Amino acid sequence: MTKVISHKESRGKLFFVLDGGMNHHLAASGNFGQILKKNFMVKNLTNPNGEIVNCNLVGPLCTTLDILGRDVAVESLKGGDIIAFLNSGSYGFTSSPLFFLGHATPIELLATNDEIKTIRNRKRLIDLNL
Repeated sequence: MTKVISHKESRGKLFFVLDGGMNHHLAASGNFGQILKKNFMVKNLTNPNGEIVNCNLVGPLCTTLDILGRDVAVESLKGGDIIAFLNSGSYGFTSSPLFFLGHATPIELLATNDEIKTIRNRKRLIDLNL
C-alpha cells in the first residue's frame, strides 16, 4: 500500500506521484529482472467505488525507472488516497534498494483475518546510528 502525494498532467497523460516507489517494492516497478514490464492490479482503498481512470503511477525518486504502473486502470485518485498493489509479492523489504537516495524504509503490515498489525516500523538512515 502507498499514499498518493501529488499529481500532474504531462504530454496528455495523467501521473500520480506516490510516497513509495521502487525503493519500497522493486518488483512492482518491473526492475527486478523482468524483460517485459507488467502492471499489477491496483485498488484505491480510500475510494473503492470511484470512476475508473487510466493513469501512470510513479514513485518519489528522481529516476525515470521509478514507475509502478503505466496506463493503469484504477478508481479515481486524489492526494491522500491509499492505493494497494495486489498480487505483487511479499518481497518489498528484502529485495528493494532500501534507503535509496536517503528515503526511509516502508512500514510492513501483516493482515490476518480481520486484523492488520504493524510488524516493522519505518526506519531512516539516522535511526541506524542511534
